[in-house]
Amino acid sequence: MIVNSQWIKDDVVAQFAVPPDRVQVVPEAAPTHFMMTIDASHRKAVLERHGLSGKFALYPNNTWPHKNHLRLFEALAWLRNSKGLTVPLVCTGARHEASWPRLQARMVELGLEGQVRFLGFVPGEDLRALYQAAACVVVPSLFEANSLPIFEAWAEGTPVASSNVTALPEQVADAGLLFDPNDPVAIGEAIGRIVSDDALAADLVAKGKRRLSDSDWARTARPYRAVYRKAAGRALSGEDRALLAQDWMRNPSR
Repeated sequence: MIVNSQWIKDDVVAQFAVPPDRVQVVPEAAPTHFMMTIDASHRKAVLERHGLSGKFALYPNNTWPHKNHLRLFEALAWLRNSKGLTVPLVCTGARHEASWPRLQARMVELGLEGQVRFLGFVPGEDLRALYQAAACVVVPSLFEANSLPIFEAWAEGTPVASSNVTALPEQVADAGLLFDPNDPVAIGEAIGRIVSDDALAADLVAKGKRRLSDSDWARTARPYRAVYRKAAGRALSGEDRALLAQDWMRNPSR
């Protein structure tokens, strides 16, 4: 069994009594690496098409309940009402129809209709433009094996604020601000710090680039090859054995 974080491996072993040596950790990398490269003119056109300007936070995720848009809305309202800082939020991905009415009602209740934008699914090159233009990517999820938007943010040079639950602290390490996803104040403070402190944002971008180097696609492909060889009963090379023994997420080899 292949999983993408040590946290998930530990959870699988605990919940399903799978022997640890039958579960292999192989991290993923940023899917945006396979999307079309964009230039400044394309980025400008995307922002103009969606009426975006100035600093905004980006949350690229479907609106499933565990993605925690509700607490993110409350965080933005707290930041605006308590700190006088209005941070527009851009969301991409599908609307989960069962939970959308509650989200929409809460957005209206908090007076966020003009502050939060839902763009739905966007083309890959447009998503890259949004990442590059965003002041930060925020991931307030309540559960993740790991977060592809975090990898993508690092790849596009965007600072990250992330939930501190399940596998996310293991993935983020020191390359993002962590917060309690059940605490709107904590979420708001993390967003406010990044959008208000250019030095902090630049430091997080640099750390994100370094952290991303721990999980490029070559580092994903080679362990998969080793797992396939092991499953097929083929002899493993020294490199294969080293790859399968390495704790990629917690102790990267740079």
